[in-house]
Formats: sequence, structure tokens, C-alpha cells
Amino acid sequence: MLGTWNTKLGAERTSLDLSYNKRCAAWFWIIISNVVVICFDEIDHVRNLPFATDDFFATIRSCYNERAQNPNLKRLTFCLVGTARPTDLMDDPQSTPFDIGQAIDLTGFTF
Repeated sequence: MLGTWNTKLGAERTSLDLSYNKRCAAWFWIIISNVVVICFDEIDHVRNLPFATDDFFATIRSCYNERAQNPNLKRLTFCLVGTARPTDLMDDPQSTPFDIGQAIDLTGFTF
């Protein structure tokens, strides 16, 4: 599989200065040709992690922003599911990257 990846990467792989993220992204979009939805359930528990998570959420926003330059990213969607408001997930609520998101209010189930 890596041999195929190295061959398909072609001109992009002209030097060893490609960052790890760029190499992973190039590999990912070569291997996966369909729409990709990445779901994170119970996202409200991210606040309990022992490290700052703002960079994680900023990376998700970066993927959205990069769609204009990288058409592959139009095939990528993130779904964050939980009981937190977007501002609850960030250390600095003033810099939330979620102003592009859409909240879906769920009501109780009835029969």
C-alpha cells in the first residue's frame, strides 16, 4: 500500500520537507475516494481531558477554511455530538471556531 501511495503522490513528494500532516492528508485522499464523515460522540467530555483542546477544534475549523484551496476537503465533514454548546468546548469562548456550525436541538422521543 505504501508503494502505491509513494507512486501516486508523485510530484508532491519531491522533497522530504513535507510536514507529517501534509503526508498523512495526501495519503488519506489517495486511499479514500468517497465522502468522509467523522463523528465525535459525547463531545462535551472533551472538557475533562488533562490538556488544552483548542488546537483540536481549530484544526477542524482549518479543514473547513481550506476547502477553497483543497477541493478534497469538501468531501470531509465533522459531526460533533453532545450536550455542550460550542462556547463550552473552548478555553477562550471569544475565539470559538464554531460560528460556521449548525446546532440541531433534539427533543424527547415520543411514540
